[in-house]
Amino acid sequence: IASMAGLELYALEAEALAVTRALVKDNKKTICIVDIGVQSTTVNIIEGSILKKSFSFDFASGNQLTYAIASALDKGYADAEEIKQKQGLLSREKNVNETLYILIDPLLAEIKKISSEFYQVEGKEIEEIYLTGGTANLPGLKDYCAEVLKKKVEVPNCFTDFLYPPILNETLAEMSPRFSVAVGVSLQGLK
Repeated sequence: IASMAGLELYALEAEALAVTRALVKDNKKTICIVDIGVQSTTVNIIEGSILKKSFSFDFASGNQLTYAIASALDKGYADAEEIKQKQGLLSREKNVNETLYILIDPLLAEIKKISSEFYQVEGKEIEEIYLTGGTANLPGLKDYCAEVLKKKVEVPNCFTDFLYPPILNETLAEMSPRFSVAVGVSLQGLK
């Protein structure tokens, strides 16, 4: 692809390494990063800033959640996307909640399974879970994950080490999950 585009490749890097660099930094804990992407979800286990395990699987990405809401409420894609972004799991629409929980619960079951297998092999518990990717900001998702997984769950801000005007804090925190991989890749050349 690079050759056809007339580009000379400098480097290639797995997303798991980039997202680890952007979010974990010098944290010594055992962390599970759940990157909910457009096409798939990746679950990475990081111990002392080192990637130990990485699992990728198909999961109801943001688009699938939107289509499910559209179907449940008989609405168009744009209306369903707005409901997802503004209400998410906190929606008062019973159909929306049931639909989203049905799609999210298998992801949480997979995270439990991966955490259990890691404990059996390594003898170490996952201490924290980080959510990233476009769906990480789904209203109610962080709290629901914490409740089901019985772990501290965060949506970390990949921009925290950058200097920017304080007026941008809220905007960058909201944008962060969608840019964590890009920020991690860009940091590679700076370290």
